[in-house]
Amino acid sequence: MRYRPIRRNSEFGRVYARGKSYVNPALVLYVLKTRGKKTRVGLTATKKIGHAVQRNRARRFQPNWDGGCKHNAHICDQR
Repeated sequence: MRYRPIRRNSEFGRVYARGKSYVNPALVLYVLKTRGKKTRVGLTATKKIGHAVQRNRARRFQPNWDGGCKHNAHICDQR
């Protein structure tokens, strides 16, 4: 799957209106399918993770599409 990250507030607004969200106690994943080949994906971290530095690190995780995370595995739910 090819995806393009959501970065701007206006883009998140579009996803809130038309996209889907997947909630975890620490992270929220927003997905918007587009007409093109690339899906828009945005990730927000809740304050439960910690201060801004910790939230930014948590958002920078690299998903392993086999079901886990390469980094910050304690944040991602395992199967």
